[in-house]
Amino acid sequence: MIAKIGWAFLFASFCSFILGFILQFFKAKFIDDKNIITTAFFLCLSAYLTLVLSFVLDKFYVYAVYQYSEVDLDLIYKIAASWSGMHGSLLLWTTVLVLFIYLGVKNFELKKLDSIFIYFSAIFLTGLSLFLVNPFQYVTVSGSVPADGLGLNPLLHNGFMLAHPIFTYLGLNSSVYLVLKNSSERQANKIDNLEAFGWICLTVGIFLGGIWAYLELGWGGYWAWDPVENSSFIPWLSYTAYLHLFKYKAGEKYRKFLAYLTHFFAIFGTFLTRTGFVQSVHTFSNSEMGWYLKFYVFFALILTFYNFLTAIRKQEKTQNRFELLMSLQTLTFVFYALSILWGVLYGPLADLLFGEQVILGIPFFDAISLPYWGILLSIMPFGFLYRSSGETRGTLVSVIASFIIAIKAYWSFDSISSIDAIFIAIFCFNTICYTLKLFRSKTSDQVLLLLVHFFVILTGVGIFFSYNKKIEINLRLERDNPKELFNHIIVFKGIEVEKNRIFEEVKAKILIDNKLVKPASRYYFKKNQVTAEIGLVTEIKKDIYISLVEIAEDGETVAVKVYFNPWVILVWLGITGLLVSYTLYRIHGYFRL
Repeated sequence: MIAKIGWAFLFASFCSFILGFILQFFKAKFIDDKNIITTAFFLCLSAYLTLVLSFVLDKFYVYAVYQYSEVDLDLIYKIAASWSGMHGSLLLWTTVLVLFIYLGVKNFELKKLDSIFIYFSAIFLTGLSLFLVNPFQYVTVSGSVPADGLGLNPLLHNGFMLAHPIFTYLGLNSSVYLVLKNSSERQANKIDNLEAFGWICLTVGIFLGGIWAYLELGWGGYWAWDPVENSSFIPWLSYTAYLHLFKYKAGEKYRKFLAYLTHFFAIFGTFLTRTGFVQSVHTFSNSEMGWYLKFYVFFALILTFYNFLTAIRKQEKTQNRFELLMSLQTLTFVFYALSILWGVLYGPLADLLFGEQVILGIPFFDAISLPYWGILLSIMPFGFLYRSSGETRGTLVSVIASFIIAIKAYWSFDSISSIDAIFIAIFCFNTICYTLKLFRSKTSDQVLLLLVHFFVILTGVGIFFSYNKKIEINLRLERDNPKELFNHIIVFKGIEVEKNRIFEEVKAKILIDNKLVKPASRYYFKKNQVTAEIGLVTEIKKDIYISLVEIAEDGETVAVKVYFNPWVILVWLGITGLLVSYTLYRIHGYFRL
């Protein structure tokens, strides 16, 4: 019964959008467009909540519940299971998209072409969920209803994965709100709270995904240029470029283009991860759905290109160096996003067109990222300096001091390369400029905005050193036989076994300078799958990260991988500080108004 109710809600939402599309197309005015969107949104939300309820109540005759849940799951994981597979995640994606359509239509009057696009998006996605990837379809098992399900993906038994998809979906789908705002004739010439909220959510989603990868996958890192990681990072870059357009007048003509570009990137990322076109740790594969999804992708691409041509036709000569600098920053963000997209697509396209198995992996993405981040970080301080008077002396002092520090570091430490020295100079230049500017700031808004960019630099320092200076060592430990590694004493103290109804976990008890960690191997019964649980000691200058590789049959010896990751704490502190300071900046601006 519950499945039929959920399907009825979804079907009613689909029909509401079709009605709205017809009325919009023929310019009918006897029914308010906003009322139709509002009704359709609450029907779609009701459909998703019904799906969640079917997970909570263990309705295993529903295919999605049978496929991704089980009786013994904790309640919170049963809720999370509702978005863990193709069926539920697509419905959640659609619900969040419709939420931002509802919020946009509620606030803005739309042009006809943009309104048709919005209706097309909603009809297309609700139709996919309704007819092709139906989350309420029954399990086709002859005889009786299944008494239990197949269980949740073992990699998702992690608290960070409870929030990561929600924030990511909110961030990516908020791009449709950017489209709606910039389709309106009465668009405000400043960032509104929903735009800022969407960017914050996307940043939080990427951040939580990085922590999950660091703690759950056992490979010692938090970013591997995985296609799914890239599918959220690419729209983050264009979204960030979009927010910076509000700083200068010449950027106004590009806002609608960047709004559509961000939405296109979000949709294209969905296409990549839900069609099997690229392989990833957490992609979904459904080739039939991918064939239909191509139409949506092409439609979004055509509108994005149309708005790009419109922006070009409005091109005016830039009048000052500040606007030239901001234009360069925008172009750098956009070309960086397109370069990553090319790296993701190169392998599948080479296979499709030429039958060649080529994958552009981590070295390619690292190589293209260095110059882009070098340009962006070099531009950052000038955005503040060019709008201020009397900053020439401070800039000159910053440049000289930065190069002196970088040259001194290069000649003093053998481990520092010329690339390291260049980035040390850039980091120092930013830090000195922002510090000088911070002491001269007179308003709270300016202080908070400076802190936002200061935390970007802090994050950059953490990423640069933790990513490039990581040390990986394979180690075999015998019980109670201490080993010294980089001035740390490591001792294996034995095995500990924990078992519940979902998994069995074998832990290796290891002392690192008398701090106990328990890297482990988990075996999940339902999925017949093994996952790694890491041991971690966090210090100011580095993380000591241990992953269990093998346990001898007698339990007296273990093989582990030990990673020394320098300055990872700066990544977590930097992104946290960035999010907090930007949120406070938005709250302060709201109350000031």
